[in-house]
Amino acid sequence: MNVSLTPQLAEFVRGAVKSGLYNNASEVMREALRGMKLEKDRQARRRLPPEDTEETARRIKASLASVRRGEYTDYDAAGLRNLGKRIISDIARPAGGGKKHA
Repeated sequence: MNVSLTPQLAEFVRGAVKSGLYNNASEVMREALRGMKLEKDRQARRRLPPEDTEETARRIKASLASVRRGEYTDYDAAGLRNLGKRIISDIARPAGGGKKHA
């Protein structure tokens, strides 16, 4: 396979080989392509399926509507800390409200 590069990219590849990190241009290209593939895979994992996207949009619209109706609570810093502690406590509590067993 032959690949055409702009003069700037060709110089970058030559510099990478010259640095000693790579033995040849093929290693530089393989590394670059692996990086591109990893990034593409990360982006694909972040995308929501259409049905989740629609549900998220619906929930955002409903939340905004409730704020417009004044259905929200203002918190100061201390109140927000307390809310966070309650949430963490609820998450840590076992299902059914029972005690944790060691």
